[in-house]
Amino acid sequence: QRDVHRRVILSSMFRLLVGYLFLSSLFLAIAQSTDVIQIFYDVLALEFVENIDDTAYALGKRGFFGRAILMAANQKQDLEISGERGMTGVTESASERRLSFSGLIASNNRVNHLVRFVYFLNATIVLVGLGIIANNQDHGEYRCKRVTVLFDEEIWEKAYVRVPDGNFEKRLLIYSYFNGIYQEEDSYDGYPRYVEQNKNDGTPFGPSVRGAEIIYCRAIRSWIFTHPDILTTPPEEEENECSWLWKSSPTADYDLLSTTNDNWEAWIGEVKQLADISITCMECSRRSDCNYHGICENSECNCDETHFGDSCEFEMPCESLATEKAHTFDPVKGVQWKQGNPIINAGHLVYNRPVRYR
Repeated sequence: QRDVHRRVILSSMFRLLVGYLFLSSLFLAIAQSTDVIQIFYDVLALEFVENIDDTAYALGKRGFFGRAILMAANQKQDLEISGERGMTGVTESASERRLSFSGLIASNNRVNHLVRFVYFLNATIVLVGLGIIANNQDHGEYRCKRVTVLFDEEIWEKAYVRVPDGNFEKRLLIYSYFNGIYQEEDSYDGYPRYVEQNKNDGTPFGPSVRGAEIIYCRAIRSWIFTHPDILTTPPEEEENECSWLWKSSPTADYDLLSTTNDNWEAWIGEVKQLADISITCMECSRRSDCNYHGICENSECNCDETHFGDSCEFEMPCESLATEKAHTFDPVKGVQWKQGNPIINAGHLVYNRPVRYR
């Protein structure tokens, strides 16, 4: 009786501890979540973890883990095995028959073996599927790998910029210069790392040019914009966390696109709050993503001859433009447009916009 008493007390203490841990985890999940659906998912996850032991007990009670666990899980006072040798086999047989009559898997017939096989097969399929999905997530299969970033017209007049001789000089820094395409190349501290691409054709820079980067900084729990050749303080002084030039609101999300509606901050010699930034995905999955003016191939829009843009959202511009000075007035024929030196389309794009020259 003392042994039973100790087990009951120990079991009750463990159950109480599990309850306190569940409530503490629930409080932390609610305090750190930013939306209702995230709280709902966290509560479901906590509920699943808390019920793992109950699920294992229920499976053991139905015979999925062998006869010994089945008998132990269904043992009751009126089914206790007698200490006398002659009654042991009879009591065990009565217990098994009672378990079988109650719908539990107590025998080793083909049907019960088939049920066990189907259950463990389903469990294996679920675990393998979760492993495949987790591996694909780790390699970025389900997130956008190519984004377009547009910074607000913020200016830092005395930025510390590395010049070709390796020294740093104070230069005028216009953040909109870094507008353009950013491609995911690898990971940084467990999060995807996006690197600025060439503005003319969207390909990586050559070895002599280092582009800007958008990475996740664990020190401030935020996505940041940084550049290896730009410092926030003089070289001899300590910089801010991860040398950030722009940073998002604190988040743990692996998806960079989730921060586009957050309140970013920009460094202009001091912290500029509520800085606007636009981050959109350049990848497509169907023709509608190309506004029906192109074809989606390899997650990129190949636009028709009449349109251009990341999503084929713009009509092709005129081949040449005329200014107001390019017309003369004839009393008979009226306004006559003549352009001796027209503004011509150069035939290539910068920042995904046409370039013209005269």
